[in-house]
Amino acid sequence: MWESHPDFLAVVHNAWQKDFHGSPMFILVKKLQHTKVILKQWNHRVFGLVQQQLQTGRATLEAAQNALMMDPLNPSLISTEARAKLAFLDLLRVEESFLRQKSHQLWLSDGDRNSHFFHSMVEARIPGIPSELCSFKMVLSLRTILQ
Repeated sequence: MWESHPDFLAVVHNAWQKDFHGSPMFILVKKLQHTKVILKQWNHRVFGLVQQQLQTGRATLEAAQNALMMDPLNPSLISTEARAKLAFLDLLRVEESFLRQKSHQLWLSDGDRNSHFFHSMVEARIPGIPSELCSFKMVLSLRTILQ
């Protein structure tokens, strides 16, 4: 999500330019801490209100499309609708990226805990095997048999 934003590299570069004094390891740690703070602030400012921005973008697009239906040959309304559509699609991509990262984070936190979630995912990956048979040893032996 961040890497696709045009300002990301500039934000990191500017944050990294702050001078610290001390040993090289101390400087590295301080630069990393400073960059983390700056990136958190930037993230909240740029991506923090994605749901609200989506609602606003959808409303703007609908208003532009309704106005365009009333006057379909107006070039100003055509360009306004095109800009609103592009902005809305960009927001949808940001939301999709956010949800993808969130699901990956959920998998990392809940996927390896030998939980119901983990067993459900294993069962989905090895169809036809009931979840009560999907112990870790059973999964390993089934994978070797299936290979």
